Amino acid sequence: MLTASKLVNPPTLAMRLAAHPTTGTMRITDKKLLCRLSPPAETVVLALRREYTRSSVMICPTDDAFRSAVRQLASENIAGVVWEASSALPRWPDHIPTEVTQLSTRIPILVHAQPSSSVMRELVTLATRAADLRVALVGFGDFEDECRTLMAGLPQTSATQPIVATIGPARRRAQTQVLATAAIASKRRISVGRFAAFLECTPGTLRRWVGSNGLEPHHLIGLLTSVHVAWRRAVLDWSLKRTAAETGSAIAALDHYVRRHCRCRLTDMTEPRHFSDLLRIAERVLLSNL
Repeated sequence: MLTASKLVNPPTLAMRLAAHPTTGTMRITDKKLLCRLSPPAETVVLALRREYTRSSVMICPTDDAFRSAVRQLASENIAGVVWEASSALPRWPDHIPTEVTQLSTRIPILVHAQPSSSVMRELVTLATRAADLRVALVGFGDFEDECRTLMAGLPQTSATQPIVATIGPARRRAQTQVLATAAIASKRRISVGRFAAFLECTPGTLRRWVGSNGLEPHHLIGLLTSVHVAWRRAVLDWSLKRTAAETGSAIAALDHYVRRHCRCRLTDMTEPRHFSDLLRIAERVLLSNL
C-alpha cells in the first residue's frame, strides 16, 4: 500500500485534466487545430486529418504565419495547438512563443520538443498554468499517438503535466532539464542509456547529475514511470491490460517494476488519491535527493 500521508482530495491540476472538455465533448471538426511543425511531423498530422477531419487542421509554415493565424482567429475558434521546438525546423525556435502560452489557459497544447535546457524550463512554467498540456519528445516515437489522442478529443494518457508542474522546478538548470525530460520520457519504460541519449550525454554523466546525493537514474525513471501508471489506473480507470500495454510492458513485469520502485501493487491503484499520494512521494524523494 502507499505510505504517503493520505490526501483527502487529489491535486486540483489532476482533477482538472481528468475532467477537461477534451474527454469527448469537444468537436474538433468545428474548430481549427493550429500547427507549426517540421515536414516529417506535418506528414503525421496530415495523415491523421484524413482519419478524423478534412478541414480543421491549419499548417503554419513559419512562426510569423502562426502568429498571424492566432490574430485572425478568435480563441474560441481554435481547437488546439501543436507546436514544434526542434532542430528539424529551418530556424530552430528554441522556445515556446508567447502566443502559445496565452492560448494554453483555454485550449489543449501539444508541444513536440527536443529536450534542450531552455525548452524544458519553459515547459515547466507552461505546465503550471496550462489547462491541458501534452508533450512528445522528438525521436521518442510518441508524437503520432499524442496527435491521435488530441485530435480524437480524448484525455491525456499520461501524467506528464502534473508531474512536470510538481517536480520540474529545481535548483540548477541542469536539474530542471533532467527532471522535466524524465517526467516526459518515463511515460513508457525506458532504459538509462536511452534516457541519457535524449539528453545528449553519457549514462555516466547522467549519474553524476542525478546520483550526487544518492538517487540513481534508474530509480528516478522507475519512480516517475510508476506515477504515470498510477495516473492510468487511478485517474483514467484503465484496466491492467491497457495500462501495461501503454507503458510498454507485460502486466506481471509491470507489477514487479512498480512494486520495486514505489512498494505499491498495480491492484492498489484504484482511486484518484492513490495517484496523489504517489506524486507526493516522488516530490519528496526528489526534493530530498537533489
